[in-house]
Amino acid sequence: MKTLIHLDSSLRGEESNSRILSSAFAKSWQSKFPDGKIIYRDLAKNPIGHLTSEAVQASYKPVEQRTPADIAALKPLHDAVDELMSADHILIAAPMYNFTVPSSIKAWVDHIVVDGRTFSFGANGPEGYVKGKKVFIISSHGGSYTPDSPWAAMNMLTPWLRNILGFLGMTDVESISIEGADFAKDQVAQQMNASREKITQLVAEL
Repeated sequence: MKTLIHLDSSLRGEESNSRILSSAFAKSWQSKFPDGKIIYRDLAKNPIGHLTSEAVQASYKPVEQRTPADIAALKPLHDAVDELMSADHILIAAPMYNFTVPSSIKAWVDHIVVDGRTFSFGANGPEGYVKGKKVFIISSHGGSYTPDSPWAAMNMLTPWLRNILGFLGMTDVESISIEGADFAKDQVAQQMNASREKITQLVAEL
């Protein structure tokens, strides 16, 4: 049975372009895998929260020395990592906020970057343990950050996600972005339709 992690993070509710497209992706995925399982996290409505001092300190303790309070503090990390490791496909819907991901996505990432579980440093440098998974990034940008745009260097959303996912071993990453959502609204409908077609194609290839 296939498993998909579906993350939403937009604060704009049902009008959000990233939410509309991620919903279309999830429906297409469920049609492709009718017996598949979708793990859904709406990080805007139910944020995972930022890492706590208690969790970080507990993570450095040997397992046999952890107290019940340590175990409770680490539970959100272990739950997030368990979900990640159980998934075949990961869908991250992340609108651009201040040139990068929403803080809720950053908090989720901080919960899955766990030394000894999702990566480690060895004699040959870092090694990611989260392998054999396909990741899809759906983003919506108020401005235009295409490679030929003068604002291209300000896009710290997709490059950052690709870097951190690759660090953990997830190098098979596809991205879909809506550009100029705030300033080229006449083109957004065309981009949304093209993105839906691309989603259909990507899911069909799974």
